[in-house]
Parts: sequence; C-alpha cells; structure tokens
Amino acid sequence: MRTGPNSKKRMQTDTVRSTGRGITVRSRKTRASIIGRHTPQWWETEVKKHGVARCSTCGAYYVSGHWLFMPAALEKKFARIARGATCPACASERAHGVSAAEGELVVKGLSAADRPLVLQTIAAYAARERSRNPEARVLSVDVHGADIRVLTTQNHLAVRLGKKLDESRKGGKLEISYGEDDLPARAVWSAPRRK
Repeated sequence: MRTGPNSKKRMQTDTVRSTGRGITVRSRKTRASIIGRHTPQWWETEVKKHGVARCSTCGAYYVSGHWLFMPAALEKKFARIARGATCPACASERAHGVSAAEGELVVKGLSAADRPLVLQTIAAYAARERSRNPEARVLSVDVHGADIRVLTTQNHLAVRLGKKLDESRKGGKLEISYGEDDLPARAVWSAPRRK
C-alpha cells in the first residue's frame, strides 16, 4: 500500500476504478455503505465446514469447501474418514421441495415428434451438470400437452439448459429473464413453427 501525503486523499476520492473482476468501486466509504445495505443470501451466511463429509442422501463429498462426486478410486479412501452430513441441495430439496426452485425453463410449442428428443437433451445435459456440480439438479419436469416446464435448483442451470436447447434445436426463440438479485431466473424457449 502506498504511503505519503496523497495516499489518504486518494482513498477518499470518488473516482471509478476497476477491481479486475469487472466490478467498479467508487471509494471504500461508498463500497462499505453498499455492502451494509445488502441483505445476505444463504450462501453468504453459511459457515464453511472443515474436514471431509459425505451426504447421506446423494453421496456427494464435501472436501476443501466444495461439494463434489468422487471418482471410484478415491471414494474408498474418503469413505473411511468422512463424517455424515447433508449437502445444501438435498437439505433444501427436503425442506422446501419444488418451491426451492431457483430456475425455471419453459419449452413451448413442441410437436409430438420433437418432445422425446427435447426431453432427452434436457436429461443428458442435466446429468452432465450434476456430475460436475452435485448442487445443480433438476427438481421436476412437467409435460403438459405441447409444453414442458423444468424446475432447477440453480438459476444458471435453467439458463444453460435453455441455451443448450437453443443451440441444438435451430430456429427456436429463447427469452431469458432474471428476477431481483438474479433469483429466480426464467428461460422460455419457443419451438420453431413447422410448415
């Protein structure tokens, strides 16, 4: 940190500077007032646990502050030292059920021939995301005629599912809308009209 006659003055100015993460901060005083007004979300108040834990519901392991699935070779080693716990996604799903959904994907206007392919795409991509991050899951898939409604535990998973559908099924229209504080996210993909 710089020391000198101008260092204190420089910290109190209202000039915009980049923090390197795409965030601009006007001054420490302004930043502190913004943080002070912020209502913490559940992930900000969660206390990091130490050691290794295994979720009794889904089998994910908590290692170094992250929930993840272990390869078979490492699972035997960690199973001996892991204590029992419940991961946040399983706890939220158990406590709130479908109302714990942070993301929603709505697929509209599907033909009967396209429905199995779209459901297969959603299932495959959701399985891939879950293998990477145990907390990213699909809570429910409801099929109502030509429409499909998918509820997810993470808002960005619903958006990624919508983008994957838009990428794989050409001609559709994707609309993404975020709620307040990015919760919940809603992605609506409309299938192209067949002639």
